[in-house]
Amino acid sequence: MKLMLSLQHVFLVVLATVLIFPSSSSSLSLPNSPGTGTTSRSLSTLKKQIGAVLPPRNGVGASAEACSKVTSLSSQLEELNPTLNPATDNMKKSSGSWKVEFSDAPPPSNGQLGPFVGTAIQKIDTATKTYSNILDLPPIKVQLDASYSPLDSSRLKVSFETLSFTLLGKQLIKKSLPTGTTRTWCLTYVDDDTRIVRAGAAGGKVNGVVSDQAEDAFFFYMTKINTN
Repeated sequence: MKLMLSLQHVFLVVLATVLIFPSSSSSLSLPNSPGTGTTSRSLSTLKKQIGAVLPPRNGVGASAEACSKVTSLSSQLEELNPTLNPATDNMKKSSGSWKVEFSDAPPPSNGQLGPFVGTAIQKIDTATKTYSNILDLPPIKVQLDASYSPLDSSRLKVSFETLSFTLLGKQLIKKSLPTGTTRTWCLTYVDDDTRIVRAGAAGGKVNGVVSDQAEDAFFFYMTKINTN
């Protein structure tokens, strides 16, 4: 009984986080052209440098200096984005499962659930225009399911639909989210094995607005999970 009450409490915390996370209504336009002078060598070098400074635990509890190293190098990578129109013509580049290696987003998006940190995965199905945010913390799994549609060539409108909680493979709770629970995802970098997404609501750090209400307030650095 105590375990069930604890799990229900955790579920409610996750649900509250989803609903409180700011909704989107923005006209921010991000660059969608491939970076000038992009080379495979420069991209590979930057990704190796980022990999070398990634803090443990998806960045949870990392120092400001450690986080700054990741975001600074990632900004350089974003400038060399090799994929044109990542939210429309080349959305298939984002298809598949992606592991969150680093994020400055609040729990549970960063993989944190209470005092624990698990594996955060984003699974995208471009055929059905759906995706799932999955937090895997054995024996617990939290899954947030959503659909998406392009706002422009580099941004998606994401509509969250259901939140479920599984223990030992058995689904305990599934909750439909209120209609209109939407967010903006800015696809700032994508190639065959790496994605960078900035998510949030209106405004934007790239416009000089530093706010949790910003469209690009939260940063995600992800790598492709090989399912072969």
